[in-house]
Parts: sequence; C-alpha cells; structure tokens
Amino acid sequence: MVNVAENGVNVYLANKHYEVAPILSMTEHEANNNCIWVSDKTWNSLSPDQQKWVQAAADEVAKTEPAMALKLEKDSADKLKTIGVKVVENVDKTGFIKAAQPIQDQLAAELGPLASRPVEVVVDPFTGYSGEPRAARPRRRSRALEWLAARAGVAADAWRMRLLWIGEADGVASIIELAPQLQRLGREIPLALRCLCAAGSGLDALAEGLHEDDPDSLRLSIEAWSPVSSAHALATCDLVLLPGQTPAHASRLIATLCAGRFPVCHQSPDCAALGEFAWVGNDLAEGIRWALSHPEEVLARLDRAQDYVGRVHAPAAVARAWIEIFRKIA
Repeated sequence: MVNVAENGVNVYLANKHYEVAPILSMTEHEANNNCIWVSDKTWNSLSPDQQKWVQAAADEVAKTEPAMALKLEKDSADKLKTIGVKVVENVDKTGFIKAAQPIQDQLAAELGPLASRPVEVVVDPFTGYSGEPRAARPRRRSRALEWLAARAGVAADAWRMRLLWIGEADGVASIIELAPQLQRLGREIPLALRCLCAAGSGLDALAEGLHEDDPDSLRLSIEAWSPVSSAHALATCDLVLLPGQTPAHASRLIATLCAGRFPVCHQSPDCAALGEFAWVGNDLAEGIRWALSHPEEVLARLDRAQDYVGRVHAPAAVARAWIEIFRKIA
C-alpha cells in the first residue's frame, strides 16, 4: 500500500495520478536544474560552426525554458483543480527544512573547497501579517465580569496574559517542559497559552492535566494551524513564545516581529541575527516578567525590528539582492 507519492505537477496530471491520489500538496521540496552534458570527445568532434550552432541552441533554451516550465506547472495545477483535485498550496515545510539541514551542512563542507566563487547568502522574503507594535501590559481581573460570563455561558478570559506558541510535533516536548514554569508564573499573572499546531501533536493530554490540576493559573487551548488562524493569533496575542531550538524559529521570529508582537525565546543559533529585537534567555517565565515590566523597551525593539525586516526581508529587498548576484556573475 502506497500512502504518499512524489512527482512534478505536470507529471501528476499526465500520468493521471489523481485517479488514485486526489490530493496534491505543493511542498516545493525540490528545484531542479536541467543541464545539457556533452563529453569532450563529442564536443571536439564537432567543427567550430557546429559548436556555435549547439551553443546558440543551448543559450536559447536557457532563456526560454524556465518561464515555459513554470507556466506548464501553473497550467497543470489549474487543470487539476477543474477536475476536482484538492491542491494544497500553503504547506508547512518546517519538517522538510529540519530534515534537510544536516545534509546541507555536509554538502557545504564537502563542496565548499571546490567552489570557484564566494558563497552569497540571500535571506528568505517575508510577506505575512503586519501589525502595529504593541507591548504586553498587565490586566485587572474582574470577578463581576467572570460571574456575568458564567451566568451567560461564555468565556471571560480577557484578563489573562495571552501567550502564543506556533509549532510542530518536534516542538511539543519543549512546551511540555515549559508548562510547569508557566503554571507557577500563572499563580502570579494568570496566563492563557494558545497553541497552533497539527492535529495529534500530543498536547491534548497536557491541556487536560492543566485543567484538572490548576485551571486558574494556566489555560491552554489547541488549534490547527492555518494562515488565517496564524494571522488572527498573532493579532490578538500579547507575547509569542519560542522555546527550544528548531530550524523554523527564524521564520517564526520574523513573523512575530512583523506582526508587532514581542517574542520570548530560548537561546538558538537560528535566532542569532534577530536576537537583539527579542528577549533571549534560558528562563522564559523571567522573559515574560521582563516584557511586562519594560513596555517602552519592548516597543523600541519592535520598532527597530520592523525597520530591519522591511529593509532585509521585504520581497523587493530580496529581489535586489538576487539581481546584484546575477550582475556579479553575468
């Protein structure tokens, strides 16, 4: 029994894979370079004129093929949608990134000495939710409001400090490890932790245990991640937690700063370039206390962070970086 298969969009269409696999996830895990290889023996057997013809044809293909390939992929995806295939375009690729990182490091070590040009690094562009910087501030608890809400049968947690964690199954252990610290802090500052992650992540048992043990100090809710839920969660939270170390921390840190929310992070090499805009340390409960007691500094860091993200990670800035590289190698 085959659960998952991999192929290009146009091949998926041409071979009618959709007949047995009607869901197509655009993981973008591979980008191919199509090369024309000619042995020295064959090349040297050609006359100078023949070599010019072959080279001219290759140059023409190099100019036209990429755009044609992208158009073929788009046209194929559009046709698949019309025949009922579910095309999933917003795929969370953090798992692929984490799995590929050791291989990338190994190849860099092996091939780096062979490189004839210095390595140029271009950061990823960011085009997610953008919000005004906002500092977290303590809220007063209203017993009267709670009583009225209970009578009406609705939740009244507006007085809680709203924390957000976005992650995958590989980050659940860090949340479970962090929970006792948050629970202790919650006895001083009641907390609500909203977790966006894939279904079956293993947080359900933690949520049930917290509710039975001490429901007033820390309330944990779990939701499936989606672009819409992520944007809403960033817009409504007070602080974003980034515990542990995962390759996805850098992109989530950028998303947090762009949304105007303050991140509280564990030490991680993936956050090194942006660490000055966040609270970084080993005790995230202490980081939450710091953010609450330094609202002006929080706002100053967020202002600097959004300026940095706009200059470095904006699509136009990334495009300019690529253009500069192409000029160097032209």
